[in-house]
Formats: sequence, structure tokens, C-alpha cells
Amino acid sequence: MSITVVQLGVEHGSLTHAQVQHGAHVFAALVNGSRENLAPLLGCQTLVEMSFQDVADWRELPDFQDEDSCMQASAVIRNAVVVRGRVHNVLPVDSESSVIDLHLRTGQEFITIESSELGGFIPTVGAGLEIHVQGLCFYPANT
Repeated sequence: MSITVVQLGVEHGSLTHAQVQHGAHVFAALVNGSRENLAPLLGCQTLVEMSFQDVADWRELPDFQDEDSCMQASAVIRNAVVVRGRVHNVLPVDSESSVIDLHLRTGQEFITIESSELGGFIPTVGAGLEIHVQGLCFYPANT
């Protein structure tokens, strides 16, 4: 996945609060690294890995179209980011849980969630899914 770091904010331990851009959307997120180390990334598209603290809300999208894929600020949950994509793979872990790969159809971009983060719901492969994540953090590949 790639993002563009638009603006750097306050450092919090090893992380920096930042405004980042993914596609056409700018939103707040954490980025791993100090302001000094991240400064060269300002305005540049950067390859990243990502993690998040928790799923605050979610819903299945019955009429999902690939062009609906996005990552953007949530309009309904403060400090959350909405991720919309199509379920690419469901891998059962045990009889009660599965790992779900959500594909953002804007490129080769995936986010992995556990069915426990969806209250035990296991979507079908190909279904549209919207999740609201909090504590989204990006880890640049070249810092």
C-alpha cells in the first residue's frame, strides 16, 4: 500500500501524528518515526505497511462496486478511518474465528481483520465490507 504524507504533527513516543493522503482522501493517522525521520517523505508517495488498534464499527455493503473502495476519514465516528473494500479471502483459524483479507480495489492493497473484530461475523468471499478503524498507523518501508 502507498500513502502520501501531507503534514506532520506532534510526536507521541516513536509515532508521529500526521495528515496523510490515500487516493483522493486526506485524513489523520499515526506514522511510525520521528518528525525528523519522516520530513523527507513529505509530499512523496511512500510504500507502507499498516496496523490499527480496533474496529469501532462495520457493515456489509450489499451493493458494493469496486470503485467504492477507499480509505478516508469517518464522518460518523470521531478519530476513525473508514476502509471500504471487497472480501478477497477468508481463512478459518478455528471453529469460532477466521482471518479476513479485505482488498481495497484501488490497487494491490489489503487490510487483514479477524472475525472477532466483527463480532464473530464471517463475510463471504466477494462481499463488500466497510470498517471504521481507530488507531490507524502506517509504517513506511524506507525510514
